[in-house]
Amino acid sequence: MTTSSLIKLFETVGIPVVAAAAAGYALWWLIKWITTNLKNELREQHDEIDEEMRDTRETLSKQIKDLNVIIIRLIDRVRVLEINFIEHDETVRALYGLKRQSRKKPRHEMVEELKEQIKDAGRLNGD
Repeated sequence: MTTSSLIKLFETVGIPVVAAAAAGYALWWLIKWITTNLKNELREQHDEIDEEMRDTRETLSKQIKDLNVIIIRLIDRVRVLEINFIEHDETVRALYGLKRQSRKKPRHEMVEELKEQIKDAGRLNGD
């Protein structure tokens, strides 16, 4: 814009209108600059948080796998202890001539027994 056209604009519309237009343009430019910078900063922070979440997820999944192994080993040990206890109980009862105590079967024994019953139920006339 040349100087003469700027002076002519001032003469036609007046100084307040030109000042308002300049202020509006400055405000538009400021809002655009702030939103662009804010968007870039938020994107960078989001990428950092995303990376941290991914690392945390991987760490937690490894720890959960380790805990699953520990739980399975503990369950196996408890089953062995249960079987040993039952064997010792039966030995002591047989030694002292006591009658056998009725015991509740463990879940895995009941499941195996039910599977056998299902197999037998599928056969016709005992074939």
